Amino acid sequence: MSSLPVAAAGQPPLMRPASDRHFEASVNLPTAAIARRVPHTLSEAAHLGWLTDPRAALALLGCQIGAATLTAARPRSRPPPASWLPPSPEATSPPACART
Repeated sequence: MSSLPVAAAGQPPLMRPASDRHFEASVNLPTAAIARRVPHTLSEAAHLGWLTDPRAALALLGCQIGAATLTAARPRSRPPPASWLPPSPEATSPPACART
């Protein structure tokens, strides 16, 4: 039976990060390789979602289409009315006769 190394009295325990092969692989993975994996990953996620709960998968698809439609149909931003603008510095400064 092996025991963990013990730190000296008053010292924090020895902590060493474990090797993470997924992190190490992702650090060395070029962007093009990641982009090539995206379609397969999305189709696999959709397939697993369908196998898990087809009604929920259809509801999610419908919500995503609705959100995209509403986002695309949003009117272009207009400047706010003058009543929404902050007051000008002249309107908030004291009158000239009150300044000394």
